[in-house]
Amino acid sequence: MKNQHILKKIYALALGCFWNSIAFSQEEVVKSTPQTRYFEKIILWVFMIVIAILVVVTAFIVLRVLELYQKLLAEAYSRERGIVIEVPTTVSQKEPALSKFWKQLVGTGAVAIEHEADILLAHPHDGIYELDNRLPPWWVNMFIASIVFAFSYMGYFHFYLEGTHGQIYEYQKAVREGEIQKEEAMEKQKNMVNENTVVALTDPSILGTGKAIFLEKCAVCHGQKGEGGVGPNMTDDYWLHGGAIKNIFTTIKYGVPDKGMISWKEQLRPADIQAVASYLLTLKGTNPPNPKAPQGVKSEK
Repeated sequence: MKNQHILKKIYALALGCFWNSIAFSQEEVVKSTPQTRYFEKIILWVFMIVIAILVVVTAFIVLRVLELYQKLLAEAYSRERGIVIEVPTTVSQKEPALSKFWKQLVGTGAVAIEHEADILLAHPHDGIYELDNRLPPWWVNMFIASIVFAFSYMGYFHFYLEGTHGQIYEYQKAVREGEIQKEEAMEKQKNMVNENTVVALTDPSILGTGKAIFLEKCAVCHGQKGEGGVGPNMTDDYWLHGGAIKNIFTTIKYGVPDKGMISWKEQLRPADIQAVASYLLTLKGTNPPNPKAPQGVKSEK
């Protein structure tokens, strides 16, 4: 009972360390410093050591319980049959070390046929008897090696390489790559706009881009405030080629060669033309000084 109480305390301590490490690792995604990462690694290694100790202790207890069960079963069987049964050993203590190693490596661990009666379990199942043979040593060794490999793999990839190849690093790397792909897709989508799919945009940053392009490339003909000059006034309700967003986009893209306006489709991206067209719609009704007389047809859009 005392040992069980101690084991309960150990398990509780391990569970507490585990949950603390999870909570701490979740905080690291939000904010992380070299000091906190160092402290977290210490906590995680402590947790790993505690788990390793628990595995060893649990395996030792299980083996002792199985050994005791085998002994009690053999004694009960001997009492029922009135014979003396000794639990056999597969490897003699006087056997050479090389021979022991070879049997551990490729041996079956089974008792010789002439001694199978000694390990026959007392209680048959539907007339079928079972031998209490040991597991093959090579299988047990592979099982132990897989456990050692699992803990080594976990420690190496999840703790030792935490800063460069750990879970948090890989997550943040995937997020960054996803953001880059998202931006590339959005940029590609923006440049797929044409005179049939264009819509007026109201985002301040896009309108700012349109204004900058207008002042650089269009103001020389249409005025700094769109009041008109060589080109028509862009602030009134009259348009020569239509005042809807699709009409304006088409005019900028293909130009009006017979009136001296060049095509901008080779110099501006579709997204830039959309930005300029959207900005021109914001000039309507601004009433700049010295506006040019209205030209064209009045547009309600």
